[in-house]
Amino acid sequence: MFVLLLFFLPVVAQRKATITELKRNYTTYPFSDPNPIPSFGKIYPYFRFDGFSGTPVQKEWKVVQLENDFIRVEVFPEIGGKVWSAYDKVHQRYFLYNNNVVKFRDIAMRGPWTSGGVEFNYGVIGHTPNTATPVDYQLSAGEDGSVRCTIGYLEMLSRTRWNVEIKVEKDKAFFTTRSSWFNTTATEQPYYQWSNAAVSAKKDLQLIYPGIAAIGHSGELIQWPYDSVARKAISQWKENDYGGSKSFHIINSGKPYFGAHWKAEDFGMLHYTASDEKLGRKMFSWALSDQGAIWEELLTDKDGQYVEMQSGRLFNQNSIPSSLTPFKQTQFIPYGADQWTEYWYPFAGTGGVTDANEMGVVHVEGTALTISPLATLRDTLYIRDRSGAVLFAAWADLKPLTVKKMETGLLPGQWKTAAISLGKYTWTVDDKALQRPLTAPADFDWNDAYGNYLEARDLAGLRNYAEAEKKVRQALEKNKNYVPALGLLSRLLYNRMEYDTAFYCAKQALSIDTYDAAANYYYALAALKTGRINDAVDGLDVAALTTAFRSAAYTEMSRICFLRKDFSGTVQYAEKSLLQNRYNIEGLQLLYLANRITGNSNSLVEKSIREAEPLNHFLLFEKFLEKGNIEDEKAFTGSIRNELPYQTYLELASWYVQLGRTDEARKLLVLAPKNNEVLYWLAYLNRDWPSGATYLQEAITAEPDFAFPFREEAKPVFDWAITQTKSWKPVYLRALLLLAKNNKDEARLLLNRINDSVSFAPFYIVRASLNENAALQLWDLQRANRVDTGWRYKNYLTRFHLAAGNYKAALQTIEPYAQQHPGDYINGMLYVRALMRNDQYQQANEVLRGLKILPFEGAGEGRRLYEEIKLVQALEMLAGRKYMVALKYITEAGAWPRNMGAGKPYDDQIDNRLEQFFTGLVKLAMKKEREGRLWLEQVAGSDKAPGSINALAQVAALTWLNRKEKAGAVFDKWASAQKNAQTVEWGKRFLNEPLDPARLNIGLYNQLVKRITETEDKRLF
Repeated sequence: MFVLLLFFLPVVAQRKATITELKRNYTTYPFSDPNPIPSFGKIYPYFRFDGFSGTPVQKEWKVVQLENDFIRVEVFPEIGGKVWSAYDKVHQRYFLYNNNVVKFRDIAMRGPWTSGGVEFNYGVIGHTPNTATPVDYQLSAGEDGSVRCTIGYLEMLSRTRWNVEIKVEKDKAFFTTRSSWFNTTATEQPYYQWSNAAVSAKKDLQLIYPGIAAIGHSGELIQWPYDSVARKAISQWKENDYGGSKSFHIINSGKPYFGAHWKAEDFGMLHYTASDEKLGRKMFSWALSDQGAIWEELLTDKDGQYVEMQSGRLFNQNSIPSSLTPFKQTQFIPYGADQWTEYWYPFAGTGGVTDANEMGVVHVEGTALTISPLATLRDTLYIRDRSGAVLFAAWADLKPLTVKKMETGLLPGQWKTAAISLGKYTWTVDDKALQRPLTAPADFDWNDAYGNYLEARDLAGLRNYAEAEKKVRQALEKNKNYVPALGLLSRLLYNRMEYDTAFYCAKQALSIDTYDAAANYYYALAALKTGRINDAVDGLDVAALTTAFRSAAYTEMSRICFLRKDFSGTVQYAEKSLLQNRYNIEGLQLLYLANRITGNSNSLVEKSIREAEPLNHFLLFEKFLEKGNIEDEKAFTGSIRNELPYQTYLELASWYVQLGRTDEARKLLVLAPKNNEVLYWLAYLNRDWPSGATYLQEAITAEPDFAFPFREEAKPVFDWAITQTKSWKPVYLRALLLLAKNNKDEARLLLNRINDSVSFAPFYIVRASLNENAALQLWDLQRANRVDTGWRYKNYLTRFHLAAGNYKAALQTIEPYAQQHPGDYINGMLYVRALMRNDQYQQANEVLRGLKILPFEGAGEGRRLYEEIKLVQALEMLAGRKYMVALKYITEAGAWPRNMGAGKPYDDQIDNRLEQFFTGLVKLAMKKEREGRLWLEQVAGSDKAPGSINALAQVAALTWLNRKEKAGAVFDKWASAQKNAQTVEWGKRFLNEPLDPARLNIGLYNQLVKRITETEDKRLF
């Protein structure tokens, strides 16, 4: 009895939740080696980290611990602000995967990523750029006894800002994550947000995802929860023991939750959110074969495998092919603001899940109703039928995480339409199956103007602006007056900083439809950039007629009024911009600034900003400006704790500059950490004072390491700097800005004009990537190697030589470095490739055997190098009639050594046609015709990838078996997948030349094998 009293005391007392910041040592496998070469793919203006370690160190990490009597949540602000773990104190179990080591591996956009907990991803598809690096954060406690850790970040790929408030209430057994996301730009931005949680993968794990179907990243239809082809109930994790890794987006249920249930412990985790706030519900599991098990070893030491459970704003994490399905890409509207709240909690003792909400889980089994509640609640529980008639009523006295079971006496037919209500909470038994279309019409014309426009729009939404422009121009080739395409092209040209062309493109659209919202809006933006103020106002007036652009148009009108020093108009339009977009942070900041200048009260505006964006740096800086004391300066500077703090300063400074407030921008940047781009800005802003020349000299003296300009506001800064100095450096930075804006031609012209002897290697790499002349490329790459001995420049030059067929030069370039750094698996693999291209396969084998490859997700290059080496060695033995040694090498070629960085898939997933084919040839050469024929029959009957080079072995096998018609069909399928006509001509030899194992054309089959490593791995993101 005494024990029971102690157990229930916390529930009665309802003590306040606590929040603590502490430091804790973790076994850590660190990352390192940031890449100073700008990468104009998906990650610019960020940079990758290329160094990963197989040797752990002990490292101290900041931990924020939020706790009440029921749960404990830990947040790591230095690792993306992720929720590292969540623990059920009542049942003494983690309900989110807790990784006891910090093991960074190459999985995210920028490389490093760790498994476990919950991570928050914003911007473009992939693990967000800040997933492994520090974010801004603040701790707070509410008057209601709750505690909060709010994390935030400026996401530079989309120039959006996000905050996540991680909150634990004093008397609830859940924690919430309230996201606030802001597009602070005048243009549409990519719209991607997924919260990625992990749970422990155990054999009894049941995946709780209401829904009757699933879709993949390409929008393809997937069966759920039962795969009738594989005959597997795939909502049971252990039943996914076939195929590769699984990535399913489950849809077509009106029940907005998902979770995990470990049957043996009758314990689980649930995620719930309002159905309008999160559409996407995804599960990801590594393959249950060794192909996935290797990632368990790579990502943890002792905590076992995990499964990812994700919630997204859209139905799927759509890749480009998804545009050809109903599941396209939407975009973040200009100056848009989004907020949503997610609930994460444990449950236990229910035996399963029938329905869930923010009060907890209910489960119906037979006549019994079981509830795992999340809060104290005393009220009458009602069960009603569809008409509202009461089927059952009973008093319920609920306590957090204390199971309540009720015998209702209801029959199965009564349960089917029943609704369970308790106070303000309702659960339903019905599955709420939906009928949303899952496939596109077969007769939809993707090649007409509208089809091309849709693809262009989605490509822009995925930040693939170069391809988007190609597609939108194809749409206009079909119909030169297609207004949506003209509007989109105007936007893309505006993004390229080609404002005049953007203006006339939008003007053409308006000549067809004067009320088109997008055309009016981009007509106005381009007019504003080109000094056509009256036209800008005219365009915004019309754009404001539509809900899609109303808030943005009023925001731009407020900015125009501010520039005109019409502060009354600024306030008027800022307030209008908030009418249907109350958290428009741009409108709120304009309102605050205008009030400050005119001396009006800002108390209500300040409250709105704090409510919208708790980590708003503008507000803290304005407080410093207002009082000018050291405490407010520290409050502002101390709030910026992220990986790249100078970018936060530049973002805010550029905002002030665009409004003509250069004094504020100067004061702001004086406080910023010194960075090359910051120095150019300070020089520009102080150009009328002696300090401007000093700052410019500092900027020019420093190397532009990791200075990656991407803001259009920086254009006048570098344009001015170029006129003030003969140095190549501002020209280089101006070119980077142009490349960031998809303007390669002008960037190439700028860089080709630089004839100085530059001692900065990344400059030469960038220029080489733009030049189409091979001789100029080679000169730049060689120059980069002379001015910098770093491995990347040898790597670039080696790859250039390999691509050009200069194999000896490639080996001479990489070999000295690789021999001095035998532990460098990145360049070790390149060294192996160079050795192979120089037919030094024995040495290649020795080098490869000594490597321990730490792969990135989807990588398999090490295994392919290994396979090619073994098969070439086998062919050499076959040519020398050393048949048993040849068979040994072929057997080895089919192995999956762990140090190659790829685990073995299930047997039916492996394309081993080459191994089977060469085994057959060896057997035939040994005069074992029956065995040889059986091996070639296996090859002939394969259904593996028709476009693979392995298909040519199948063609040769079919030809030898005298099945020429089928051989021709297999060849035709292979040929249709090839892009190079010379490759197809070469491939015909396997169809037309007789196969004689006794006099095998070793040269031809060596050529076949050497195509295994013809292409290198490409990263997923």
